[in-house]
Amino acid sequence: MATLLYLHGFNSGPGSTKATQTGNWFKQNAPHINFVCPKISPFAKEACIALERLICESHDPISVIGSSMGGFIGTHLIERYCIKGALVNPAVNPALGLSGYLGENRNYLSNDEWVFKRSHIDEYREITYQSIKQHQNYLILLETGDEILNYKHAVQFYDKASIIIEEGGDHRFVSYSKYLPTIYDFLFPNG
Repeated sequence: MATLLYLHGFNSGPGSTKATQTGNWFKQNAPHINFVCPKISPFAKEACIALERLICESHDPISVIGSSMGGFIGTHLIERYCIKGALVNPAVNPALGLSGYLGENRNYLSNDEWVFKRSHIDEYREITYQSIKQHQNYLILLETGDEILNYKHAVQFYDKASIIIEEGGDHRFVSYSKYLPTIYDFLFPNG
């Protein structure tokens, strides 16, 4: 059985709208795919250790969907483990925009409190890729109206990957649900 690993965005959680839409769609349309959506730490090192352990311990082939920061971490996993991934409005170089989180924070969904330090920003810098090599393993979905991340950065970074650009929209990628069949076909071409 193949596994789909959904990577939610920064300071979000498994109960996010896209995570829920994805889980529901796969339950209804591809119940043979094992859907996994773990809670991801806001700290890059901690997040990567947990996700890499999950991949290494799996006996099944794994593909990922990553949203925003989940797309950034997804890039790390795709490059390191040569797996396939669909990335939605992915962050390309998040260390540049994380200083606003320095200090005390609260998770949007769980209300968990956490403290973000400069050393945590450095952790994101350490896993930032200058370029990717596994171009064929990426499907990139972008909306031009993303108010958080400039979609052009992702177009440039993932330039040799398959890219879908929707006019308008926002950082949440409002047209996400209509692309779930496309994502499924890309990640699991043999059904």
